[in-house]
Amino acid sequence: MTQTRLVLHLGMPKTGTSLLQNALVDLLRTIPETPLIYPGYGRGQRIAHHTLAQDIMKADPADITAIAEGLAADIADARAAHSAAPSVAACSSEAFTNLCGHTSAPRLAAFFDAFPYSIAVEGFIVLRELSDFLESMFLQSTRFGHQRPGFAAYVASRQKWAVALFQGLAFLQERLGDRMSIDAPGRGFDVIPHFAQKVGLPAGPLQRCADRVPSTARPSLKEQVAMTHLDQVEAALGFAIRRQNLVKLYGSGFRFDEDCAQFTLYDDAALAALEDLMGTVSKTPGYALYAAALGTPRARTKPVHSLEFSHLSDADLAALGQHSDALAA
Repeated sequence: MTQTRLVLHLGMPKTGTSLLQNALVDLLRTIPETPLIYPGYGRGQRIAHHTLAQDIMKADPADITAIAEGLAADIADARAAHSAAPSVAACSSEAFTNLCGHTSAPRLAAFFDAFPYSIAVEGFIVLRELSDFLESMFLQSTRFGHQRPGFAAYVASRQKWAVALFQGLAFLQERLGDRMSIDAPGRGFDVIPHFAQKVGLPAGPLQRCADRVPSTARPSLKEQVAMTHLDQVEAALGFAIRRQNLVKLYGSGFRFDEDCAQFTLYDDAALAALEDLMGTVSKTPGYALYAAALGTPRARTKPVHSLEFSHLSDADLAALGQHSDALAA
């Protein structure tokens, strides 16, 4: 029997992972004859294999083989049931990035090696320019109420994580060789054709599915501030707001007046924290993989703003209040 290639898409977060995963699910739903297996093992009804990544992270070393065997069996069953008997399968989760740190990378390498001969495993991780990545992660965290304004402190707190990531990537490259691709594309990168090339699919159908995925574009300044300070918005308006409803309102075309669409949190304190982080990270094994493709952090040309509640005027709050029925929890 011909070997099945298993391509593991390992993240990073904020590199189009959710867009790709939604597009994959839609592609296989609308064109079931697509010659690709996107196994349900470790995914269930979700769009990504987060459970698979988490199971590997938590497993005793002896149990990693059992996880690989379970996934291999699921792929074999899917291949047998598919009209085209695809010779390529793929798993995708940004949670795999957590397995790329230096303490967990041996688990990921062991998972690569644990499959039977019928499965040939390869993986790739897409790196993102670190200053952009940290800002995007912080903004996402504040959108869901997990952080308060304090970006410089957040950047400083991620130094240990960044060092561990590059140490782990160096280990994985040495341990897995050509089976592990560490991709660090520049501007204009598009995860859809990148993934399609990895698995040998034409990019067109997958791109058309991606075009139907709702936009997850970065919110404007006032949109971000309202989500960050949702408790103060609720207090000002006098009713509870469901965070998901606020996101839906933004998606429906609601806009604040005199808003700022492009901004950065990198004030002098955050830039100093970033410089310290990059100086430390640059001394780690694996950093050369990143620096060769992405270089040093780009100069900041966007206006600098912190996420202060004062950005919202009385008129902005009144505009939100007009949508009380749609926003109410």
